Amino acid sequence: MKSVFESLIQNIPATFYRCKCDKNWTMIFLNKAIHDLTYYPSSDFILNKARTYSSLVHPDDINYIYCSVRQAVKQNKPWNFEYRIITAEGIVKWVSETGIGIFSEANELEYLEGLITDISERKVAQEQLNHFKKQATLDVPTNLPNRYGLIEFLKHEVSRTSRHDYVSALMFLDLDRFKAVNDLLGHEAGDLVLNIIAVRLNKGQRNEDFVGRLGGDEFVIVLTELDKDPQVAAELAQTAAQRIISSIEETIQLSGHNLKVSCSIGITLLLGSEETTTEQLLKQADTAMYHAKNKGRGAASFFCEDMQKLLEKRLNLARELNEALEQEQFYLHYQPQATIDDQVFGVEALMRWNHPTRGLVGPDEFIPVAEEAGLINKLGCYVLRHALSEWSKFLADGFCEGGIKLAVNISPSHFLQTDFVDQIKHIVDAYELQNCQLVLEITEGVAVHDVADISDKMETLRQLGIGLSLDDFGTGYSSLSYIKRLPLDTLKIDRSFVLDIHTDPNDAAIVNAILAMTASLGIDVIAEGVETEAQRHFLEQRGCKFYQGYLFSRPAPLRELVEKGVFEQSVDTSRLRIVSPLSA
Repeated sequence: MKSVFESLIQNIPATFYRCKCDKNWTMIFLNKAIHDLTYYPSSDFILNKARTYSSLVHPDDINYIYCSVRQAVKQNKPWNFEYRIITAEGIVKWVSETGIGIFSEANELEYLEGLITDISERKVAQEQLNHFKKQATLDVPTNLPNRYGLIEFLKHEVSRTSRHDYVSALMFLDLDRFKAVNDLLGHEAGDLVLNIIAVRLNKGQRNEDFVGRLGGDEFVIVLTELDKDPQVAAELAQTAAQRIISSIEETIQLSGHNLKVSCSIGITLLLGSEETTTEQLLKQADTAMYHAKNKGRGAASFFCEDMQKLLEKRLNLARELNEALEQEQFYLHYQPQATIDDQVFGVEALMRWNHPTRGLVGPDEFIPVAEEAGLINKLGCYVLRHALSEWSKFLADGFCEGGIKLAVNISPSHFLQTDFVDQIKHIVDAYELQNCQLVLEITEGVAVHDVADISDKMETLRQLGIGLSLDDFGTGYSSLSYIKRLPLDTLKIDRSFVLDIHTDPNDAAIVNAILAMTASLGIDVIAEGVETEAQRHFLEQRGCKFYQGYLFSRPAPLRELVEKGVFEQSVDTSRLRIVSPLSA
């Protein structure tokens, strides 16, 4: 009497390979198509019993099959799985097997029977499809998974953490000031740097972790199964983030240039809630990353609800900042720069924002937002144009006949623009500034790039009669080598060193060293943030000739400075035509 299984398969076409074997896998029956599958004669299995079917199974799969069948038989259940066999000609084929154990009335296993289907063509097609899918989810410059690959992995990890009792972490990594690398060396060099960063990120992670690139200079890392305790998981993630930051900051040698790249990292934990979507997790990590940038870059920060509120505020501020530029809501204050015996020789133009609803918004708040929103170059040109416009009118009214320097701050990213010199020349040519020299103040961030190119650009500016000052010296990438190579007119000691100059030996030593170095190089020094007579006296004793700070004057509109007698007046102050805001 035929078994139920035999009855079900008796009309299956010959492309299915039916076989029956005893519990030792010795063939008892097989249909005529088995030869097409294995290329072995049927007699090898039944008449001579020269081999069992298991001898055809690929060595890497035999243990898997044995365990699967044994477990199914033990539970008196059918089995279905895929595995590889090796034919008589040495060809590897993929097959799918569906089988069942046949028991006697005494519930003893009598034999096994099943169907074996050749699925090699389907497997090849599946592998090709998987290859195409993999290529579609790979980032070209770095060969890391792209955003699509990340989303798939993150969905899987969210599901896993919800089923298992452990915590994973998502890191959002953004390279600091990477745009300057592309601007200076080109996009091909930028891609090479991204590739180097990708290798460093992969090198430091476990095989089970995920490293991908979202695009631009943004990378994502998923640290899986850190710990069951969220606090321990957070500590492990923090340690990993610091290791990544140190790795990224190692010098990159590229085309004769020594590049320094830093990164900021935002971290959020995967706490096993499937209610949190992948997009929400990415947004949380992105928010934390911006918080890390606000801490000074080269830092890591964890997500919290307060960060989300801060991000939304910054996004709104960026939108309003663009509107403010269009509506000219900005105006300028000027802070005098004086000799140590209180003779004014220059002023620094400082931007102020009179927000229509928030009131005065300080530059410490809106300048970082302008940098992140890509508005800093536009903002720099705005300040330069309006400062030159005001001063041309100011000088035409007969003020500062003895000559004065007008200092305007320029961001590193703006300075590194390939057409920066042309932009400056175009703006300066629009105004006639007699008895006044324009001075551009740049920060040390410029000097981490191609010093030779920066030096050439500076020389061109000097030939146009424009002075160059290095601002905030000592707070960034201070190096004697680039100070010597750059054609600087002035160096400004950052106010953080001046604040406790007469009480802190370390600050005093730093200022002494800067003054001695610049004296030997023939560079003038301006000490910023001078607020007390004790500070000025200290600087005077050590040969510092120029200073700037509240001790002499706070930043103020031109009219107010004139009324205070800051400038020598050769005409009646009623003739002064400068008003604020600029649009008035």
